[in-house]
Amino acid sequence: MKKRGIMKIRILSCFFVLISFCASGQDLSGTYYSEFGTKIEIRGNELTYIEPHFSTPVRSNDTLAKCTFEWVDADFIKINSTPPDIIALKGLNITQHSDSTVIDSIKVSFSIPYQRCNLKIQIHTDTFKTFDFVYSQGSRDVMLPNNVRSITFYIAPEHIIPHTTDGLFYGVIGFDPFQEFEIKENTNTVLIEIPALDDSFFERYYIKDEFARVSNDSIMWKGEVFVKGADAPIQELFQLEGEAGNQLNEMITSSINSYITWKNSFVKDGITLHDTCHYWVCKDGFPADFPYDSMQNVTFLSLHNLNGLSKSLRKELKKGIDACFVWLKLTERQLVIGIGGRRVKLIKKSDFEISMGDWSVFTYEYSCEKQKWLLTNTEYGGI
Repeated sequence: MKKRGIMKIRILSCFFVLISFCASGQDLSGTYYSEFGTKIEIRGNELTYIEPHFSTPVRSNDTLAKCTFEWVDADFIKINSTPPDIIALKGLNITQHSDSTVIDSIKVSFSIPYQRCNLKIQIHTDTFKTFDFVYSQGSRDVMLPNNVRSITFYIAPEHIIPHTTDGLFYGVIGFDPFQEFEIKENTNTVLIEIPALDDSFFERYYIKDEFARVSNDSIMWKGEVFVKGADAPIQELFQLEGEAGNQLNEMITSSINSYITWKNSFVKDGITLHDTCHYWVCKDGFPADFPYDSMQNVTFLSLHNLNGLSKSLRKELKKGIDACFVWLKLTERQLVIGIGGRRVKLIKKSDFEISMGDWSVFTYEYSCEKQKWLLTNTEYGGI
């Protein structure tokens, strides 16, 4: 009897373990949307985190994280990405040969597909010396002394674009292979090819042991709730052309003009003596068809493409300018347009010093009855 009792307990234990396994092994495949416009796509145990481009892309693509996940119990999954160094090392290839045109030196060349901006490369040698150079389409080589026998290197973009309006960046600021590469005898030319360092490498999220809660058809992760198949109606606004696109441009234009009017009121009310007759507005992230010419006393500039800045603008940036930054926030039935005043100063060739300033927030809600977006709330504040 005693043995039968133990056997029953074992059978029941196995039964409950089996139920737990089946419950935690459910297929989550599908698309999940958050109220902020971001979404998760799941296929099998592969999870992709996406921030759709609703306007002119600020980033190289809208996929910010590619991950896999595993169940840890009936309610939670653990999410991980392939570490960035493993991604970068995959496909890394080094070829060496002798070149009679290279005299008394070792020529090291890089082949990297990244084109978002210039790259800063540091080469460390076994002779305890460091060589810096800027990698660009027209500059891919660096010359080293011929007594160098091994090297390692570090690669970083000249500038990065924050992931949030608060200046937070969740990507990778640099790539270090964490290994030395030997230079063979009787060779003086080294070619280092890193095909994985594409335009999305540095800006992508890399997830390490993060947990998400699964409840019915929703996933709670990163402080957001993603609901399966629940397309937010606001997403359609940015995917439509014509009248809907014009509404978006009109809302942005109206918000900027309201912000400028608010700023000019400081002079009228005697709060400040600094009369601003002209405004700089950063256009990164604006809709592709935004009518820039329709706004008076406003100059639009892009901090994304520094090589495209004029000499006169670079001169102004070295002194420092007051610029406006515009961002959009998507909620289930609202479009929030934020405008922040910032002091922008170019302190190096490609590095900016940006100080916080004032802000304004314009909240729009879509009226099904009037078939248009209506301004429902306006806030101003700041330093």
